[in-house]
Amino acid sequence: GFTIDGPKGPRHVAKMGAILIAKKAGQPILPFVIVPAKSWEIRKSWDQTQIPKPFTRARVIIAPPIYVKADAPADALNAKRDELQRALDALAQAGEQWRASIS
Repeated sequence: GFTIDGPKGPRHVAKMGAILIAKKAGQPILPFVIVPAKSWEIRKSWDQTQIPKPFTRARVIIAPPIYVKADAPADALNAKRDELQRALDALAQAGEQWRASIS
């Protein structure tokens, strides 16, 4: 697994990397988030990294796989990136709702 927003951001914006790797590897992308119930947040970092607090609960939320054809043209790749972005946005929202419901 790896982050989709790249090493420089912007935060939570899907880049083309995962799409291109899926195309070349012939394997689907499995979007997921891991949401800790309690964490420390590094606010001065560009991505506001969260570090789970010891012994906290966490939830893993997984979306359906996204398949990218090996012969997909550029417009299809852009559509897959948009699909990945929508999936990750929905997962992040579900994670935040879960965190709010337990606090």
